[in-house]
Amino acid sequence: MFNHRRCSKTIHIVVFLSFFLPFFYTGCGPTNEEKAKKEKALTDSIAEVEVAKAKANAEKALVDTDLMKQTDSIMAAIDSAKGNNEAELNDSMAIAAAEKVDNTVSNSDNPLIPKSPIDDKTLADKIVNRVPFLAPVLVPKEDTYTGIASVINLIVLTEYIAIYISFLLLLICFTIKFIDKEARKTIALLDVLATVLLFISKAGNLTSHILYGYWMAFSFAVILTAYDFYIMRINKQK
Repeated sequence: MFNHRRCSKTIHIVVFLSFFLPFFYTGCGPTNEEKAKKEKALTDSIAEVEVAKAKANAEKALVDTDLMKQTDSIMAAIDSAKGNNEAELNDSMAIAAAEKVDNTVSNSDNPLIPKSPIDDKTLADKIVNRVPFLAPVLVPKEDTYTGIASVINLIVLTEYIAIYISFLLLLICFTIKFIDKEARKTIALLDVLATVLLFISKAGNLTSHILYGYWMAFSFAVILTAYDFYIMRINKQK
Protein backbone atom coordinates (compact mmCIF):
# COMPACT_ATOMS: atom_id res chain seq x y z
CA MET A 1 0.00 0.00 0.00
CA PHE A 2 1.31 3.41 -0.99
CA ASN A 3 2.37 5.53 2.00
CA HIS A 4 0.95 9.03 1.38
CA ARG A 5 2.32 10.45 4.63
CA ARG A 6 5.86 9.45 3.75
CA CYS A 7 5.46 10.99 0.30
CA SER A 8 4.20 14.22 1.90
CA LYS A 9 7.23 14.34 4.17
CA THR A 10 9.52 13.79 1.19
CA ILE A 11 7.98 16.71 -0.68
CA HIS A 12 8.32 18.77 2.49
CA ILE A 13 12.04 17.99 2.64
CA VAL A 14 12.41 19.00 -1.02
CA VAL A 15 10.83 22.38 -0.19
CA PHE A 16 13.35 22.84 2.63
CA LEU A 17 16.25 21.91 0.34
CA SER A 18 15.02 24.45 -2.20
CA PHE A 19 15.70 27.19 0.36
CA PHE A 20 19.41 26.44 -0.03
CA LEU A 21 19.25 27.43 -3.70
CA PRO A 22 19.63 30.99 -5.06
CA PHE A 23 16.41 32.95 -4.56
CA PHE A 24 17.10 36.61 -5.34
CA TYR A 25 19.86 38.50 -7.10
CA THR A 26 20.23 42.07 -5.86
CA GLY A 27 23.34 43.05 -7.85
CA CYS A 28 22.98 46.10 -10.06
CA GLY A 29 26.38 46.32 -11.77
CA PRO A 30 26.25 47.72 -15.36
CA THR A 31 27.15 45.60 -18.37
CA ASN A 32 30.04 46.44 -20.72
CA GLU A 33 27.61 47.94 -23.21
CA GLU A 34 26.05 50.13 -20.54
CA LYS A 35 29.51 51.25 -19.40
CA ALA A 36 30.45 52.22 -22.97
CA LYS A 37 27.24 54.24 -23.34
CA LYS A 38 27.87 56.04 -20.04
CA GLU A 39 31.46 56.87 -21.02
CA LYS A 40 30.33 58.24 -24.40
CA ALA A 41 27.59 60.30 -22.75
CA LEU A 42 30.10 61.65 -20.23
CA THR A 43 32.55 62.63 -22.99
CA ASP A 44 29.80 64.38 -24.97
CA SER A 45 28.59 66.24 -21.90
CA ILE A 46 32.13 67.44 -21.07
CA ALA A 47 32.53 68.75 -24.63
CA GLU A 48 29.20 70.56 -24.41
CA VAL A 49 30.19 72.12 -21.10
CA GLU A 50 33.49 73.42 -22.53
CA VAL A 51 31.71 74.98 -25.52
CA ALA A 52 29.14 76.56 -23.21
CA LYS A 53 31.91 77.96 -20.96
CA ALA A 54 33.72 79.53 -23.92
CA LYS A 55 30.52 81.11 -25.17
CA ALA A 56 29.65 82.41 -21.70
CA ASN A 57 33.12 83.94 -21.24
CA ALA A 58 32.83 85.77 -24.57
CA GLU A 59 29.42 87.15 -23.67
CA LYS A 60 30.62 88.14 -20.21
CA ALA A 61 33.50 90.13 -21.62
CA LEU A 62 31.06 92.18 -23.71
CA VAL A 63 28.69 92.75 -20.82
CA ASP A 64 31.24 93.65 -18.12
CA THR A 65 32.07 97.05 -19.63
CA ASP A 66 28.44 98.20 -19.78
CA LEU A 67 27.71 96.64 -16.39
CA MET A 68 30.38 98.65 -14.61
CA LYS A 69 28.95 101.90 -15.94
CA GLN A 70 25.41 100.95 -14.98
CA THR A 71 26.53 99.82 -11.52
CA ASP A 72 28.04 103.18 -10.68
CA SER A 73 24.86 105.05 -11.57
CA ILE A 74 22.67 102.54 -9.71
CA MET A 75 24.77 102.74 -6.51
CA ALA A 76 24.52 106.52 -6.51
CA ALA A 77 20.74 106.31 -6.80
CA ILE A 78 20.56 103.70 -4.02
CA ASP A 79 22.61 105.83 -1.64
CA SER A 80 20.29 108.79 -2.15
CA ALA A 81 17.15 106.73 -1.69
CA LYS A 82 18.48 104.73 1.26
CA GLY A 83 18.35 107.63 3.69
CA ASN A 84 14.76 108.45 2.79
CA ASN A 85 13.45 104.86 3.01
CA GLU A 86 15.27 103.75 6.13
CA ALA A 87 12.90 105.47 8.53
CA GLU A 88 9.82 104.18 6.67
CA LEU A 89 11.21 100.62 6.70
CA ASN A 90 11.80 100.66 10.45
CA ASP A 91 8.22 101.84 11.06
CA SER A 92 6.80 99.10 8.81
CA MET A 93 8.81 96.39 10.56
CA ALA A 94 7.63 97.56 13.98
CA ILE A 95 3.99 97.50 12.88
CA ALA A 96 4.33 94.04 11.32
CA ALA A 97 5.98 92.66 14.48
CA ALA A 98 3.20 94.03 16.66
CA GLU A 99 0.53 92.50 14.41
CA LYS A 100 2.29 89.12 14.49
CA VAL A 101 2.36 89.11 18.29
CA ASP A 102 -1.34 89.98 18.46
CA ASN A 103 -2.25 87.21 16.00
CA THR A 104 -0.17 84.64 17.90
CA VAL A 105 -1.82 85.44 21.20
CA SER A 106 -5.32 85.40 19.75
CA ASN A 107 -4.72 82.10 17.89
CA SER A 108 -3.36 80.35 20.97
CA ASP A 109 -6.43 81.35 22.94
CA ASN A 110 -8.91 80.49 20.20
CA PRO A 111 -10.44 77.00 20.85
CA LEU A 112 -11.72 76.82 17.25
CA ILE A 113 -8.22 76.58 15.80
CA PRO A 114 -7.12 72.90 15.79
CA LYS A 115 -3.83 71.78 17.20
CA SER A 116 -1.16 70.46 14.84
CA PRO A 117 -1.61 66.73 14.14
CA ILE A 118 0.80 63.97 15.12
CA ASP A 119 3.60 63.43 12.61
CA ASP A 120 2.89 60.55 10.22
CA LYS A 121 5.95 58.60 11.35
CA THR A 122 4.19 55.23 11.35
CA LEU A 123 1.07 53.61 9.97
CA ALA A 124 -0.62 53.90 13.38
CA ASP A 125 0.05 57.67 13.40
CA LYS A 126 -1.55 58.01 9.98
CA ILE A 127 -4.64 56.13 11.15
CA VAL A 128 -4.96 58.30 14.28
CA ASN A 129 -4.67 61.49 12.22
CA ARG A 130 -7.51 60.30 9.99
CA VAL A 131 -9.62 58.70 12.74
CA PRO A 132 -8.84 60.67 15.94
CA PHE A 133 -11.14 58.66 18.24
CA LEU A 134 -8.79 55.65 17.80
CA ALA A 135 -5.95 57.51 19.54
CA PRO A 136 -6.56 55.97 23.02
CA VAL A 137 -6.22 52.41 21.65
CA LEU A 138 -3.35 53.11 19.24
CA VAL A 139 -1.28 56.15 20.26
CA PRO A 140 -2.39 57.29 23.75
CA LYS A 141 0.60 59.63 24.02
CA GLU A 142 3.11 61.01 21.55
CA ASP A 143 5.69 58.35 20.59
CA THR A 144 3.80 55.83 22.75
CA TYR A 145 2.20 52.86 20.97
CA THR A 146 -0.10 50.13 22.21
CA GLY A 147 0.40 46.48 21.35
CA ILE A 148 -2.12 46.54 18.51
CA ALA A 149 -0.48 49.69 17.13
CA SER A 150 2.87 47.89 17.08
CA VAL A 151 1.26 45.08 15.09
CA ILE A 152 -0.25 47.60 12.65
CA ASN A 153 3.11 49.33 12.19
CA LEU A 154 4.66 46.02 11.14
CA ILE A 155 2.11 45.46 8.37
CA VAL A 156 4.18 47.56 5.98
CA LEU A 157 7.10 45.15 6.54
CA THR A 158 5.07 42.01 5.80
CA GLU A 159 6.39 41.54 2.28
CA TYR A 160 9.97 41.75 3.56
CA ILE A 161 9.65 39.31 6.49
CA ALA A 162 7.15 37.03 4.73
CA ILE A 163 9.83 34.60 3.59
CA TYR A 164 11.04 34.15 7.18
CA ILE A 165 7.49 33.51 8.45
CA SER A 166 6.87 31.13 5.54
CA PHE A 167 9.93 29.04 6.42
CA LEU A 168 8.92 29.03 10.10
CA LEU A 169 5.41 27.80 9.26
CA LEU A 170 6.81 25.06 7.03
CA LEU A 171 9.06 23.96 9.88
CA ILE A 172 6.14 23.87 12.33
CA CYS A 173 4.04 21.96 9.82
CA PHE A 174 6.81 19.42 9.26
CA THR A 175 7.13 18.92 13.03
CA ILE A 176 3.38 18.35 13.43
CA LYS A 177 3.53 15.57 10.86
CA PHE A 178 5.68 13.60 13.31
CA ILE A 179 3.89 14.64 16.52
CA ASP A 180 0.24 14.31 15.48
CA LYS A 181 -0.27 12.38 12.26
CA GLU A 182 -4.04 12.95 12.34
CA ALA A 183 -3.89 16.76 12.45
CA ARG A 184 -4.54 16.97 8.70
CA LYS A 185 -6.59 20.20 8.85
CA THR A 186 -3.90 22.00 10.81
CA ILE A 187 -1.23 20.76 8.41
CA ALA A 188 -3.25 21.86 5.38
CA LEU A 189 -3.87 25.30 6.90
CA LEU A 190 -0.17 25.81 7.64
CA ASP A 191 0.67 24.71 4.09
CA VAL A 192 -1.67 27.33 2.64
CA LEU A 193 -0.33 30.13 4.87
CA ALA A 194 3.30 29.23 4.13
CA THR A 195 2.66 29.15 0.37
CA VAL A 196 0.83 32.49 0.39
CA LEU A 197 3.58 34.15 2.42
CA LEU A 198 6.22 32.70 0.10
CA PHE A 199 4.38 34.31 -2.81
CA ILE A 200 4.14 37.64 -0.95
CA SER A 201 7.89 37.58 -0.36
CA LYS A 202 8.34 37.83 -4.13
CA ALA A 203 6.46 41.14 -4.06
CA GLY A 204 8.94 42.45 -1.48
CA ASN A 205 11.81 41.72 -3.88
CA LEU A 206 10.43 43.21 -7.10
CA THR A 207 13.58 45.31 -7.43
CA SER A 208 15.65 42.10 -7.42
CA HIS A 209 16.01 39.37 -10.01
CA ILE A 210 14.04 36.29 -8.94
CA LEU A 211 16.11 33.16 -9.52
CA TYR A 212 15.29 29.51 -10.09
CA GLY A 213 15.60 28.54 -6.41
CA TYR A 214 12.61 30.67 -5.49
CA TRP A 215 10.45 29.24 -8.27
CA MET A 216 11.45 25.71 -7.32
CA ALA A 217 10.56 26.29 -3.65
CA PHE A 218 7.26 27.94 -4.54
CA SER A 219 6.31 25.20 -7.01
CA PHE A 220 6.99 22.41 -4.53
CA ALA A 221 5.14 24.35 -1.81
CA VAL A 222 2.07 24.45 -4.06
CA ILE A 223 2.46 20.72 -4.77
CA LEU A 224 2.84 20.02 -1.04
CA THR A 225 -0.31 22.00 -0.22
CA ALA A 226 -2.35 20.21 -2.87
CA TYR A 227 -1.03 16.82 -1.79
CA ASP A 228 -1.81 17.39 1.90
CA PHE A 229 -5.35 18.43 0.95
CA TYR A 230 -5.61 15.23 -1.08
CA ILE A 231 -4.49 13.18 1.92
CA MET A 232 -7.04 14.94 4.12
CA ARG A 233 -9.77 14.13 1.59
CA ILE A 234 -8.97 10.41 1.27
CA ASN A 235 -8.79 10.14 5.08
CA LYS A 236 -12.33 11.52 5.33
CA GLN A 237 -13.56 8.90 2.86
CA LYS A 238 -12.21 6.02 4.95
